[in-house]
Amino acid sequence: MKFKVMNIDSPTEQEARMVITEVMKKNNKQFPELLVEELLALKDEKEIPSYSSPLWLQMCLSILLELGEEDFKAIHREQLEQEDEKIEAFLLKTIKGFPTDVNGLFQQLLQLTYHYFNKDLSQEILSLIRFITIWHQRERYGMFAGHSLECSGICKPSMLDETLYQ
Repeated sequence: MKFKVMNIDSPTEQEARMVITEVMKKNNKQFPELLVEELLALKDEKEIPSYSSPLWLQMCLSILLELGEEDFKAIHREQLEQEDEKIEAFLLKTIKGFPTDVNGLFQQLLQLTYHYFNKDLSQEILSLIRFITIWHQRERYGMFAGHSLECSGICKPSMLDETLYQ
């Protein structure tokens, strides 16, 4: 299998807005403009809009689309009369709690995965994905002697491993 590598520019605010709108529409979700604005307003420590990372934006939308039973309990605890106001207030808190960098958001997503699924199983699956990725790179590009330890898992942990086993 061959992969084509494409370099793409960071999305503009208008493109990010369009992605948010289309993803929500595709999933039959209403997403008020206030929430779109809050999501687009998040910036990293260098004051770069967080939406400029397509991965960050995709992870945010995944989290927002996957509300669970605990989330609905939290929504009902909101001290507002209207149900739509309660949902909007909960989503606003969720958005404001998003880390503004990809690594931080990835760690948050992992913690949610661990919470909703078996942590050990999740870690095993992610380790297997890492191993398969390294193995594929080895097969495709060749392997230097120093890489064999990483492939076998003996090498010092990568950032992903450190994230997995926190």
